[in-house]
Amino acid sequence: MANFQNPSSNPLHFSHLTGHRAVCGFGFALVFLCCSLLLACGPESSSPVVSAGASAASGDTQPANASLSLIAQVGKKLFFDKSLSASGAMSCASCHDPDRAYGPPNALAVQLGGSSLDKAGMRAVPSLRYKLVVPAYSNELVDPDGAGAPAPGGGFGWDGRADTLAAQAGMPLLSRFEMANATPEAVVSKVQAASYAPLFLQAFGKLALADGAKAFANISEALQAFQKEDPSFRPYSSKFDLYNSWVTVT
Repeated sequence: MANFQNPSSNPLHFSHLTGHRAVCGFGFALVFLCCSLLLACGPESSSPVVSAGASAASGDTQPANASLSLIAQVGKKLFFDKSLSASGAMSCASCHDPDRAYGPPNALAVQLGGSSLDKAGMRAVPSLRYKLVVPAYSNELVDPDGAGAPAPGGGFGWDGRADTLAAQAGMPLLSRFEMANATPEAVVSKVQAASYAPLFLQAFGKLALADGAKAFANISEALQAFQKEDPSFRPYSSKFDLYNSWVTVT
Protein backbone atom coordinates (compact mmCIF):
# COMPACT_ATOMS: atom_id res chain seq x y z
CA MET A 1 0.00 0.00 0.00
CA ALA A 2 1.38 3.42 -0.91
CA ASN A 3 2.30 5.73 1.94
CA PHE A 4 0.50 9.06 1.47
CA GLN A 5 1.82 11.66 3.87
CA ASN A 6 -0.52 14.29 5.28
CA PRO A 7 0.93 17.57 3.96
CA SER A 8 0.14 19.33 7.22
CA SER A 9 2.36 16.88 9.09
CA ASN A 10 5.38 18.14 7.15
CA PRO A 11 6.78 21.19 9.00
CA LEU A 12 8.34 22.64 5.84
CA HIS A 13 5.16 22.19 3.83
CA PHE A 14 3.05 23.62 6.65
CA SER A 15 5.27 26.68 6.85
CA HIS A 16 5.01 27.22 3.09
CA LEU A 17 1.23 26.76 3.19
CA THR A 18 0.83 29.17 6.08
CA GLY A 19 2.93 31.79 4.31
CA HIS A 20 0.88 31.37 1.14
CA ARG A 21 -2.37 31.88 3.07
CA ALA A 22 -0.96 34.98 4.74
CA VAL A 23 0.00 36.48 1.36
CA CYS A 24 -3.48 35.69 -0.06
CA GLY A 25 -5.17 37.17 2.98
CA PHE A 26 -3.10 40.35 2.66
CA GLY A 27 -3.97 40.51 -1.04
CA PHE A 28 -7.69 40.26 -0.38
CA ALA A 29 -7.46 42.92 2.32
CA LEU A 30 -5.59 45.24 -0.06
CA VAL A 31 -8.21 44.77 -2.80
CA PHE A 32 -11.04 45.51 -0.33
CA LEU A 33 -9.27 48.66 0.88
CA CYS A 34 -8.81 49.89 -2.71
CA CYS A 35 -12.48 49.29 -3.51
CA SER A 36 -13.53 51.21 -0.40
CA LEU A 37 -11.32 54.16 -1.33
CA LEU A 38 -12.61 54.17 -4.89
CA LEU A 39 -16.20 54.13 -3.66
CA ALA A 40 -15.48 57.09 -1.40
CA CYS A 41 -14.21 59.01 -4.42
CA GLY A 42 -17.11 57.94 -6.64
CA PRO A 43 -19.88 60.13 -8.01
CA GLU A 44 -22.13 59.59 -4.96
CA SER A 45 -19.53 60.93 -2.53
CA SER A 46 -20.91 64.44 -2.88
CA SER A 47 -24.33 63.39 -1.57
CA PRO A 48 -25.05 63.91 2.12
CA VAL A 49 -24.94 60.89 4.36
CA VAL A 50 -28.49 59.91 5.26
CA SER A 51 -29.43 58.29 8.53
CA ALA A 52 -33.06 57.31 8.76
CA GLY A 53 -33.11 56.95 12.53
CA ALA A 54 -35.75 54.96 14.34
CA SER A 55 -38.53 52.99 12.69
CA ALA A 56 -41.33 54.88 11.00
CA ALA A 57 -43.74 52.50 12.70
CA SER A 58 -42.83 54.01 16.07
CA GLY A 59 -42.76 57.64 14.98
CA ASP A 60 -42.26 58.17 11.26
CA THR A 61 -38.71 59.40 11.89
CA GLN A 62 -37.49 61.49 8.98
CA PRO A 63 -34.16 60.98 7.22
CA ALA A 64 -31.48 63.60 7.76
CA ASN A 65 -31.87 66.83 5.83
CA ALA A 66 -30.56 66.79 2.29
CA SER A 67 -30.20 69.56 -0.26
CA LEU A 68 -33.79 69.65 -1.52
CA SER A 69 -35.72 72.08 -3.67
CA LEU A 70 -38.51 74.05 -2.03
CA ILE A 71 -41.15 71.77 -3.57
CA ALA A 72 -39.29 68.66 -2.37
CA GLN A 73 -39.11 70.13 1.15
CA VAL A 74 -42.90 70.43 1.07
CA GLY A 75 -43.07 66.83 -0.15
CA LYS A 76 -40.97 65.69 2.79
CA LYS A 77 -43.36 67.36 5.22
CA LEU A 78 -46.30 65.69 3.48
CA PHE A 79 -44.62 62.28 3.43
CA PHE A 80 -44.29 62.15 7.22
CA ASP A 81 -47.56 63.92 8.12
CA LYS A 82 -49.98 61.53 9.87
CA SER A 83 -52.69 64.17 10.05
CA LEU A 84 -53.28 63.74 6.31
CA SER A 85 -55.05 60.44 7.02
CA ALA A 86 -58.64 59.99 8.18
CA SER A 87 -57.35 58.08 11.23
CA GLY A 88 -54.80 60.75 12.08
CA ALA A 89 -52.34 57.92 12.66
CA MET A 90 -51.03 57.02 9.19
CA SER A 91 -48.57 58.81 6.95
CA CYS A 92 -46.87 57.72 3.74
CA ALA A 93 -43.89 56.72 5.89
CA SER A 94 -46.07 54.46 8.05
CA CYS A 95 -46.14 51.92 5.22
CA HIS A 96 -42.97 53.04 3.42
CA ASP A 97 -40.55 52.95 6.35
CA PRO A 98 -37.27 54.82 5.63
CA ASP A 99 -35.49 52.41 7.99
CA ARG A 100 -36.56 49.48 5.82
CA ALA A 101 -35.72 50.68 2.31
CA TYR A 102 -39.01 52.59 2.22
CA GLY A 103 -40.86 49.30 2.36
CA PRO A 104 -43.27 47.79 4.92
CA PRO A 105 -42.42 48.33 8.62
CA ASN A 106 -43.39 44.82 9.70
CA ALA A 107 -43.86 41.23 8.53
CA LEU A 108 -47.56 41.55 7.67
CA ALA A 109 -48.50 40.44 4.17
CA VAL A 110 -50.58 43.62 3.78
CA GLN A 111 -50.85 46.73 5.94
CA LEU A 112 -53.89 47.93 7.87
CA GLY A 113 -55.43 51.31 7.11
CA GLY A 114 -58.76 53.09 6.82
CA SER A 115 -60.36 55.55 9.21
CA SER A 116 -59.92 53.13 12.14
CA LEU A 117 -56.79 51.33 10.93
CA ASP A 118 -58.75 48.09 10.67
CA LYS A 119 -59.03 47.62 6.90
CA ALA A 120 -56.50 45.36 5.20
CA GLY A 121 -54.89 46.44 1.99
CA MET A 122 -55.12 44.36 -1.18
CA ARG A 123 -51.43 44.18 -2.09
CA ALA A 124 -48.09 44.06 -0.32
CA VAL A 125 -46.33 47.40 0.10
CA PRO A 126 -43.47 47.81 -2.40
CA SER A 127 -40.24 49.68 -1.71
CA LEU A 128 -40.06 53.23 -3.05
CA ARG A 129 -36.34 53.07 -3.71
CA TYR A 130 -34.70 53.36 -7.13
CA LYS A 131 -37.77 54.65 -8.98
CA LEU A 132 -36.05 57.39 -10.99
CA VAL A 133 -35.64 55.25 -14.12
CA VAL A 134 -39.04 53.55 -14.15
CA PRO A 135 -40.81 54.31 -17.47
CA ALA A 136 -44.56 54.63 -17.94
CA TYR A 137 -46.46 51.37 -18.47
CA SER A 138 -46.37 49.87 -21.96
CA ASN A 139 -47.67 46.61 -23.42
CA GLU A 140 -44.54 46.53 -25.56
CA LEU A 141 -41.92 47.72 -23.11
CA VAL A 142 -38.41 47.02 -24.40
CA ASP A 143 -36.03 45.17 -22.09
CA PRO A 144 -33.10 47.58 -21.61
CA ASP A 145 -30.71 44.63 -21.19
CA GLY A 146 -31.87 43.05 -24.42
CA ALA A 147 -32.38 39.77 -22.56
CA GLY A 148 -35.92 39.24 -23.77
CA ALA A 149 -38.52 40.33 -26.26
CA PRO A 150 -40.72 43.41 -25.63
CA ALA A 151 -43.39 42.63 -23.04
CA PRO A 152 -45.80 44.43 -20.66
CA GLY A 153 -44.00 46.42 -17.99
CA GLY A 154 -43.25 49.81 -16.47
CA GLY A 155 -45.47 52.15 -14.50
CA PHE A 156 -45.90 52.52 -10.73
CA GLY A 157 -47.87 50.19 -8.48
CA TRP A 158 -47.87 46.43 -8.90
CA ASP A 159 -50.06 46.74 -12.00
CA GLY A 160 -48.33 49.82 -13.44
CA ARG A 161 -51.53 51.88 -13.38
CA ALA A 162 -49.74 55.16 -12.55
CA ASP A 163 -47.43 56.65 -15.17
CA THR A 164 -45.61 58.94 -12.71
CA LEU A 165 -44.70 59.03 -9.02
CA ALA A 166 -47.02 62.01 -8.67
CA ALA A 167 -49.97 60.02 -9.99
CA GLN A 168 -49.11 57.14 -7.67
CA ALA A 169 -48.71 59.40 -4.62
CA GLY A 170 -52.30 60.59 -4.80
CA MET A 171 -53.78 57.08 -4.68
CA PRO A 172 -53.10 56.16 -1.01
CA LEU A 173 -54.46 59.51 0.16
CA LEU A 174 -57.91 58.61 -1.21
CA SER A 175 -57.91 54.82 -0.82
CA ARG A 176 -60.55 53.61 1.66
CA PHE A 177 -58.15 51.03 3.12
CA GLU A 178 -55.15 53.34 3.30
CA MET A 179 -55.32 57.02 4.31
CA ALA A 180 -59.06 57.03 3.57
CA ASN A 181 -59.79 60.65 2.68
CA ALA A 182 -63.23 60.98 1.06
CA THR A 183 -62.20 63.65 -1.45
CA PRO A 184 -59.11 65.51 -2.66
CA GLU A 185 -60.53 68.62 -1.00
CA ALA A 186 -60.42 66.83 2.36
CA VAL A 187 -56.67 66.39 1.95
CA VAL A 188 -56.24 70.02 0.91
CA SER A 189 -58.09 71.26 4.00
CA LYS A 190 -55.66 69.31 6.19
CA VAL A 191 -52.68 70.86 4.42
CA GLN A 192 -54.27 74.30 4.94
CA ALA A 193 -54.29 73.62 8.68
CA ALA A 194 -50.76 72.19 8.78
CA SER A 195 -47.77 74.04 10.21
CA TYR A 196 -46.05 73.86 6.84
CA ALA A 197 -48.91 75.55 4.94
CA PRO A 198 -46.81 78.76 4.53
CA LEU A 199 -44.02 76.65 2.99
CA PHE A 200 -46.57 75.14 0.59
CA LEU A 201 -47.72 78.63 -0.46
CA GLN A 202 -44.12 79.74 -0.84
CA ALA A 203 -43.44 76.80 -3.16
CA PHE A 204 -46.60 76.94 -5.27
CA GLY A 205 -47.90 80.52 -4.94
CA LYS A 206 -50.13 82.53 -2.62
CA LEU A 207 -53.34 81.08 -4.07
CA ALA A 208 -52.04 77.51 -4.29
CA LEU A 209 -54.57 76.19 -1.76
CA ALA A 210 -57.58 78.07 -3.12
CA ASP A 211 -58.45 75.59 -5.86
CA GLY A 212 -58.97 72.08 -4.44
CA ALA A 213 -58.16 70.11 -7.61
CA LYS A 214 -55.06 72.15 -8.40
CA ALA A 215 -53.87 72.05 -4.78
CA PHE A 216 -54.23 68.24 -4.70
CA ALA A 217 -52.18 68.00 -7.90
CA ASN A 218 -49.50 70.14 -6.25
CA ILE A 219 -49.52 67.86 -3.21
CA SER A 220 -48.87 64.88 -5.47
CA GLU A 221 -46.15 66.80 -7.30
CA ALA A 222 -44.42 67.68 -4.03
CA LEU A 223 -44.43 64.04 -2.90
CA GLN A 224 -42.89 63.08 -6.24
CA ALA A 225 -40.19 65.75 -5.91
CA PHE A 226 -39.20 64.47 -2.46
CA GLN A 227 -38.86 60.90 -3.73
CA LYS A 228 -36.83 62.00 -6.73
CA GLU A 229 -34.47 64.35 -4.93
CA ASP A 230 -33.74 62.87 -1.52
CA PRO A 231 -30.69 60.55 -1.78
CA SER A 232 -32.10 58.17 0.84
CA PHE A 233 -34.33 56.84 -1.94
CA ARG A 234 -31.26 55.87 -3.97
CA PRO A 235 -28.29 55.14 -1.67
CA TYR A 236 -26.45 52.79 -4.07
CA SER A 237 -24.80 51.09 -1.08
CA SER A 238 -24.96 47.39 -2.02
CA LYS A 239 -21.97 45.14 -2.71
CA PHE A 240 -22.92 45.26 -6.39
CA ASP A 241 -22.73 49.06 -6.32
CA LEU A 242 -19.32 48.87 -4.63
CA TYR A 243 -18.09 46.56 -7.38
CA ASN A 244 -19.71 48.65 -10.12
CA SER A 245 -18.11 51.81 -8.75
CA TRP A 246 -14.71 50.09 -8.76
CA VAL A 247 -15.16 48.89 -12.35
CA THR A 248 -16.30 52.35 -13.52
CA VAL A 249 -13.40 54.18 -11.93
CA THR A 250 -10.78 51.74 -13.10
